[in-house]
Amino acid sequence: PVFPATGHLEFALSSISLTYGFNLFELNWDGVFTLTDITFERPCLLSNGVNYSPGASKLHWKCMVNKWFEILFLDKKPGAHVHEISRCVSGRYTFSAAAHRPGKVDISSMIERCSEISNKAITDAYENMQAGGINYGSEFRTIQCVWMGSNEVIGKLCLSNLDEQKGICFYVHPAVWDGALQLTSFITSAIEKPLSGPLLPFSVKSVLCFSRKLVSSQVWAHVRYLGDRIRGTSFAYDIDIYDELGDLLLS
Repeated sequence: PVFPATGHLEFALSSISLTYGFNLFELNWDGVFTLTDITFERPCLLSNGVNYSPGASKLHWKCMVNKWFEILFLDKKPGAHVHEISRCVSGRYTFSAAAHRPGKVDISSMIERCSEISNKAITDAYENMQAGGINYGSEFRTIQCVWMGSNEVIGKLCLSNLDEQKGICFYVHPAVWDGALQLTSFITSAIEKPLSGPLLPFSVKSVLCFSRKLVSSQVWAHVRYLGDRIRGTSFAYDIDIYDELGDLLLS
């Protein structure tokens, strides 16, 4: 198993907020946290039975000068006296108290310009990912409904009933956040280019994080295709995540 990329982002946002004396779990704080120039340098491979919480002893946050951050993986081999340290993620962070959240969006009007995808198509998408080497367990199969338009996808994402209580322990649960990344597969599969294998995130230009107005395990994600950046091997997207009322959480 691999610690999810979205888990790293949630870990980074939570750690940054604490450095400014905030708690992301609280409602209606002012301002915006921003992560930029995020690079996923190394997958964090975990053994079965390892605690997957961001607070697990093997994952460490490091705040550096000039507002750079690193997430480090500490791996201690059997019989070894010291940990091997590897950098998994790096990037920059800022906080602006003066920044304001964009206005509420009308989710229903976004859906109206798109066509709904069948439940079978969603199941097939997860099966295709599994066949390509990405096996999402039940906790990470958070896509409930999908609507497709011209170079855009809108998805309703939700934790399973068994995991809803876990959701309140996160700003946005990594499994729900990961569902927004999974929605990109509906666009790439529609592109008439042969893909040699599954696509994985390797960098994020920026993440903007606004305060929650309510606590919910369900969100909406809007994915927009920006184009083919590197001759069919790299694809760029904009992703916005909204709460049930249409207020922006992440962009």
